Amino acid sequence: MLTSCEGIVGGDGKIYSSTTKEPLDSVEVMLYLNGHPQELTYSDSTGFFRGSEFVGCVPSCPDAIVKLKKNGFETMTIDFKKFWKENEFNSQTRDNMKIFLTPIK
Repeated sequence: MLTSCEGIVGGDGKIYSSTTKEPLDSVEVMLYLNGHPQELTYSDSTGFFRGSEFVGCVPSCPDAIVKLKKNGFETMTIDFKKFWKENEFNSQTRDNMKIFLTPIK
């Protein structure tokens, strides 16, 4: 007997400046699955980014990490296993993340 399981790993949302609270466009978003880079994308003019992917989860879903980079701001790395534990993940929040990048002084 063969079985399969699929799921969405990572998360989507909007990126803001931690000081101005304005949305940040053109933030480089790189999703890593089990340490392997996936497709490079960028946040849009509203700050929206996609850092998720529909994947096979046999025997388990891959670990997802996203790295956010923009000139003039500190690079942020989000380990989604830790992030969801610390932020009480539920299916409603997966695409409503609010991320704040800190300007470099």
